[in-house]
Amino acid sequence: MTQITFLSSMIRNTSNYRIDREIEANIIQKLQIEKDLIKAKEVPIKCYNYSCIKDTLEKDYNQRVSLTTIINWAEDNGFRLNPSG
Repeated sequence: MTQITFLSSMIRNTSNYRIDREIEANIIQKLQIEKDLIKAKEVPIKCYNYSCIKDTLEKDYNQRVSLTTIINWAEDNGFRLNPSG
């Protein structure tokens, strides 16, 4: 019978699903800019452009994060539009 031994160094102390604080701060900053644009009556923007936020993070900060992560994070942290717009 073969016995399998796991090394204690393989045990994770942190979640795989936690994003880096610097990435989180940049997501907040970009979401706030989008939110301000949406609220501005003179600007014809009615929804968040999550793809633009993703692209900006990659281009300007060299930070890669999935679109789903940005959307989920935004909705979980108060950057969700009311159903009425």
